[in-house]
Amino acid sequence: MPELKNAERARAIAAVAGAKNEYSMKYLLILIEALISETREENDRAGVRRVFRNQGKIEALQQLRDYIEGKSLPSLNKMLDKSP
Repeated sequence: MPELKNAERARAIAAVAGAKNEYSMKYLLILIEALISETREENDRAGVRRVFRNQGKIEALQQLRDYIEGKSLPSLNKMLDKSP
């Protein structure tokens, strides 16, 4: 997947956040929470290398959740302001 420029990324995040009340997004949030929970449970039994990998996975899922919930929207204006 190609890297998004700041303005493109900001528009994509805004679009996702704008759809947060749609039926499918609500189920996506439930799925994200389940995946975070499962990964945390796996960390209880995992070795050090797996825990580090899982922490990255959890962070990525949390960031996606924040995008959907609109928690990153204030920083989007900064991204858009820096775009050419």
